[in-house]
Amino acid sequence: ELINERYNRYPEGDRTPLVGESLVLGQVMKHFLRLMFAKEKEIAPFDFIDGEHKVEGTMKISDSLTINILQYIDRIDRVYPGGRYAEGLGLLRIVDYKTGSDKTDFKTADDLFTPGRERRKAILQLMFYCNAYAGKIRHSGPIRPQIYAFKTLSTSGLKPLQFKGEDFNDYREFNDEFL
Repeated sequence: ELINERYNRYPEGDRTPLVGESLVLGQVMKHFLRLMFAKEKEIAPFDFIDGEHKVEGTMKISDSLTINILQYIDRIDRVYPGGRYAEGLGLLRIVDYKTGSDKTDFKTADDLFTPGRERRKAILQLMFYCNAYAGKIRHSGPIRPQIYAFKTLSTSGLKPLQFKGEDFNDYREFNDEFL
């Protein structure tokens, strides 16, 4: 129905069988969704909090700079490394879905901000999302920025981002330098 509505421009709820290009699109989507669900079983249990979460407002970058923001976060969830009943409340994640070959590692702010072929735009975007969401819900705890890279999902799985060669589990580790 969604492919018919969004891609074929049919009326909402139209269940016309997919053919041609839209059929191939549907098969590709089904393949990647099944692959993603299989990989997510490996990190279960988790709680899905929201999708396409709208964050609108201002973000204070420094004492002299505040910016207006309007962002849609692909996914917010909470994972439980060690199991749901392990000590603690789980780890909040901000997830961004990517279909390209976005880099998932960085060492300095230059990797995010220096224009060029190797710029880590996806990580830059996630840092904005983490700051905006933490500010919106007044959350001072850890948030893991996470990329679901569909291009490498079958080979790399759902690996955490890498900051200076280590798993990047909390945006606050880098946030002062980022801001």
